[in-house]
Amino acid sequence: MNENPLSGTFMLVCMQTGAEINTRTRCTQDDLQGLKSAKLFLHFCFCHQTHLFKFSDARLKAIDIENRSPAPTD
Repeated sequence: MNENPLSGTFMLVCMQTGAEINTRTRCTQDDLQGLKSAKLFLHFCFCHQTHLFKFSDARLKAIDIENRSPAPTD
């Protein structure tokens, strides 16, 4: 699997638990680059807390083209 895909689904990570949340929002590295200075407060269901999320910390998960879903991480 490509560790740094050019496009994929936008992934958020809970700072408290480390749990990964798939937003199912497709974007590119260029999209993320354009948002890197943006910040957003999000309430995470894993820890029931609100965190300041920095888009500069976001990552993309490659998409399995055949299944139209995030590629397995194994």
